Amino acid sequence: MTRSKILTRLCALMLCMAQPGVARATEGGQFYGPIGGVDQRAALIPQPGTYGLFQYVHSRSKEYVGPDDKTHPGIPDFKLDFDMPNLSILHVWDRTLWGGNVASILSVSYARSCAAMGAGEVCESSLFDTYVEPLYWGRHLGLKGARPPSSDPATWQLPYGLSLGVGLAFMVPTGSYEVGRITQTSGNALITIPHVDFTYVTGKGTEFSGRISYNISQKNDDAGYKNGDVIGGDFSISQYFGLWQIGPSLTLARQLEDDKSDDPLIAASMLDGNRMTLVQPGLVFTRYFPQKNLVTSLKLVTDLYDENRTKTDYGFVLRVGFKF
Repeated sequence: MTRSKILTRLCALMLCMAQPGVARATEGGQFYGPIGGVDQRAALIPQPGTYGLFQYVHSRSKEYVGPDDKTHPGIPDFKLDFDMPNLSILHVWDRTLWGGNVASILSVSYARSCAAMGAGEVCESSLFDTYVEPLYWGRHLGLKGARPPSSDPATWQLPYGLSLGVGLAFMVPTGSYEVGRITQTSGNALITIPHVDFTYVTGKGTEFSGRISYNISQKNDDAGYKNGDVIGGDFSISQYFGLWQIGPSLTLARQLEDDKSDDPLIAASMLDGNRMTLVQPGLVFTRYFPQKNLVTSLKLVTDLYDENRTKTDYGFVLRVGFKF
């Protein structure tokens, strides 16, 4: 196998899901979580009922980087465009567990990914891998130093104090995958994602929110490739202005183990074990419409630093949430 073919195949493995930054998914360089990421109100579970969230994700990447955020020497001319509509359903059960609320989440997406290496371009459109969270538990732990404007909780307009959430999610390989294809819409492997979330709202309406997650990837048997475990964090600081909530976000991820390939030539061509790193700042604008049980949001992101992954030039997530 020639060096160019080895690099092309390695690139296909690395790009086995188009990486839009905010959608976060590749084989090599992968980092999974809810479509659109986690930012404001990360640990807050609404009242019992069924809720929907429509999202549209777009991103553009003009570079594939290796170690130290430098252009990968084997992939010097690379572009990636990614578009994905998504529908997520959240059901909050009418029961409590250990003093907290319990919810289940199903998130289904359709993706179009177009990747170019040199003059050629390959596009793929199909169902994306499905995000499933059978059990998500959350509880409000008290004010913990927050000072609401009133001593009467019935008058509070915000969830003041500290809330904690714990969940176990899975990315199920329901998308389209073909060995050797440059762009894919599936990782072709089950990913297990335990996570812990927090949200703290001060008496002055400033919110600190975040999620710590751990990605455990099974082997892609068709390609003979396994991604190393990844630890990640999604964080945001925001301020409430009436019915608006605005503030910056930050996504961090670091791969803790080398990728592994059954093909010794591909394994030998990996740089630094193909371990990924991601530093992705963003800005989130949210508007609430309480009388209509509706919320809209716009999230803008760009990659500040990456290793062994596509580098997002820019991306956005447009969201509309509602109650059934």
